[in-house]
Amino acid sequence: MAFDLIIFDCDGTLVDSEYLNMHAIMGLINDLGCEGYDVDYGLAHFSGYRFSAIIGKISEETGF
Repeated sequence: MAFDLIIFDCDGTLVDSEYLNMHAIMGLINDLGCEGYDVDYGLAHFSGYRFSAIIGKISEETGF
């Protein structure tokens, strides 16, 4: 199969991947026992952060 064009959407123009990613991360955080974190909190406090930085911040906040 040949393609004439491949589009790389890195800024959320076609798909709001930041919301979907934050939804998955906050779900994981809650599954691990740090309840009370939701997508809105994550977007407000962790947008643009790497996963390791998000985990570090949550660890600082909770001691977990």
